[in-house]
Amino acid sequence: MNCNGVIRHISSYIDGELGATVVEEIELHLKECRDCTILVQQTRLTVQMVAANLLLRCWCSREARRRKPGSLGRDVEEGTDVRMAHSHSPCDGRKDWRRAV
Repeated sequence: MNCNGVIRHISSYIDGELGATVVEEIELHLKECRDCTILVQQTRLTVQMVAANLLLRCWCSREARRRKPGSLGRDVEEGTDVRMAHSHSPCDGRKDWRRAV
């Protein structure tokens, strides 16, 4: 496996969707290549941050639907980020955040 191969398979590698042979080749390359190791770490971190953001948006959207009509004024007074709470949720309550991407 070379750097181009890691780049080509990075999403599937992070998601655990590759066969054992390809995973072994990637991990062998990662032991030797600092640049690809950093790339995989940063990509994994980015995926985790996007997932956390989507889950937060789903939670905020559900909370917004539970609120009484007219509570917008109270949110403004309390400093709640109303834009996020009242925006369209990308996952609409789905349990698997990846379906929303």
